[in-house]
Amino acid sequence: MCNCDYFCHLINSRTPNNSGRRFFSCKIPKDNGGCGYFTWIDSSLEAELLKQMIKKVEEERDTLKHKLKEIGDKITALKQKSEGN
Repeated sequence: MCNCDYFCHLINSRTPNNSGRRFFSCKIPKDNGGCGYFTWIDSSLEAELLKQMIKKVEEERDTLKHKLKEIGDKITALKQKSEGN
């Protein structure tokens, strides 16, 4: 996150000296009040960020699976209750 408390943009450099090199920057242009945050990403940081993103997606997947199971159980219980009446 940048100093504006926004998630940064991930950008690939297009300059001749740093072509293809990746960096984070504030998503708000500095001339529009952005903080000007900028940092290069090295390969170890990129790997760590990818691991964190995968972990977060897996946690969200597990949460959704659990919620889906709960909903399925409730549907089953309601069907059984309605068939009993």
